[in-house]
Amino acid sequence: MEENDRIRLVLRGYTRKSDNSCRKRLPITPGILSAFYNFLDFQKFDDLMFWSAALLAFFGFLRVSEFT
Repeated sequence: MEENDRIRLVLRGYTRKSDNSCRKRLPITPGILSAFYNFLDFQKFDDLMFWSAALLAFFGFLRVSEFT
């Protein structure tokens, strides 16, 4: 690893560490669930599995990042 690459990585890590902003995570709402329901085709297995995961997340109070 060259010295310039190491300096670049250290600076990038420092800026990430010093950045105090965090992404705001919004909850899954019934409106979002109804939008999913209208969009999905339940004849497809993948869509049915996604709907199952979305319902589990909604009723299990999970965030998207916790089950992906």
